[in-house]
Amino acid sequence: MEQPSAGINYYHTVKDEFYSSESTKNGRNYMRLNVELLVEHEDRYRASHDLQMNFKDMQVEYYIASRMAHFSLRGVNDNSFQDLIALALPRRKKYKIAALIELFAQSEAMLILDR
Repeated sequence: MEQPSAGINYYHTVKDEFYSSESTKNGRNYMRLNVELLVEHEDRYRASHDLQMNFKDMQVEYYIASRMAHFSLRGVNDNSFQDLIALALPRRKKYKIAALIELFAQSEAMLILDR
C-alpha cells in the first residue's frame, strides 16, 4: 500500500487546530498554504538539493546540526541572522525525508505570507 502524500500527512497533524475556534485567520491561511504547497510541490521538495537561495534582501539557508533541521534567514546587506524553524529529525530515513519536505513547505509558506 502506498504511503499518503506529505500534504495529506500534514493536514492530519493540523486539522484539529485548523478547525479550532481559537485558530486565527492568519494561522488558518498559513496551514492551508502549507497543505497546498506540500500537495503541489512535493516532487520539487524531494528533488531539492539547494541549501541556500536568495529571497528579497535575505539569504535563505537550510542546514542540519545535532539531528535538527534548521531554516534560517541571513540579511544580505547587514549579515543579520534569524533561525526561524528548528525541526527534530527522526532516525529512520523515510521519516527524515518527510520531515525535510514539511520543513521546505513551512518555510516557503512563511516567506510567501511574509511572516
